[in-house]
Amino acid sequence: MQAGGKQAARSQIEFSDRLLGQERIVMKGPDRRKSCILLLIFLPAVVYVGISLADIEQFVSDKTADALKLGAMVALCLVAFLSVRRIDRARKQLESQLRDLSESEGQYRNLIAHNVAGIWRNELHNPMPLDLPVEEQVDWLMDQDSLVEVNEMAVKMYGFGSADEVLGKTLREIFAHDVQDARGAMRAWVENDFRFDGCEIQQRIKTGEYRWFLMLGHGIIKDHHLIGSWSTAIDITERKQAEKEIERIFNMTDYMVCVASLNGYFTRVNASFEQILGYSSQELISKPFFDFIHPDDVERTMAVVEEKLSSGVKAIAFENRYRCKNGSYKWLSWTSQPVPEENIPYALAYDITERKLAEA
Repeated sequence: MQAGGKQAARSQIEFSDRLLGQERIVMKGPDRRKSCILLLIFLPAVVYVGISLADIEQFVSDKTADALKLGAMVALCLVAFLSVRRIDRARKQLESQLRDLSESEGQYRNLIAHNVAGIWRNELHNPMPLDLPVEEQVDWLMDQDSLVEVNEMAVKMYGFGSADEVLGKTLREIFAHDVQDARGAMRAWVENDFRFDGCEIQQRIKTGEYRWFLMLGHGIIKDHHLIGSWSTAIDITERKQAEKEIERIFNMTDYMVCVASLNGYFTRVNASFEQILGYSSQELISKPFFDFIHPDDVERTMAVVEEKLSSGVKAIAFENRYRCKNGSYKWLSWTSQPVPEENIPYALAYDITERKLAEA
């Protein structure tokens, strides 16, 4: 013990001021437990500030170095423990984010499920190169593009009984009742750079009925390949039917009926305009309507537009002369109803030329 004590006394461990930040401390070799305790206290700090084991071993004897290495192992375990703590915190944070994501996904699913529009998502079994000819792209879409997500509204709009009838099916399978009609819609989508921005499309649904849809959709492109798409549709069949009926009424009357803007242009005219004046509808809407009015009647007509129609006042039985395409003039009697909030008047006119000539 005495010899060992002398040998240990010669093997002093000196920790420099840079390690301890205070006066040098000398520890005797026999008190290994004290050495280990101090090493356990200070070595983690040594590890974190980057001082090497060699820097410390130069101050210690061979016997005390064993204790140092043991302390290093314990310190590394402590570092590992702290790392595990950080990983655990990160895991809990990730779990919290996943819970938030799950809630968001639930809201997203609910929004899609109860939307008044039909919504669906497609994926291609094999991504489609964008440099293929149009017809090859259409063929690829018909055979490779399949439905992976759809809401009930879309299922009903296209005449199917349940989502199971269409999920996982290709476009050719879904539209087996009219493949050519489906190809036409896909061709229009391809030619429009895989986008439908409010396009109105008539399609034949499974029941055999033709329906009108307002389409919005875009392709998902990655690395110059089409990999999928999102689409929405609103059934506008009733609106289209109403428009058709209005169009029939609009054109069946002998009266000249039009919609104009307060800045001096016709925006729509019926067939009677063309029959009485001789111009096509495109000719009539492409120029200011003052260009067709007799020069002597322009000022009076402008006064009616500015003083009455622009103020929301109805004009009744206003008369002026319009030039026909053959150069002659027709006397017209106008009744105009303005809609100021839309900056348009609706107007109706009838030909009074014979009456005016008789009066003369």
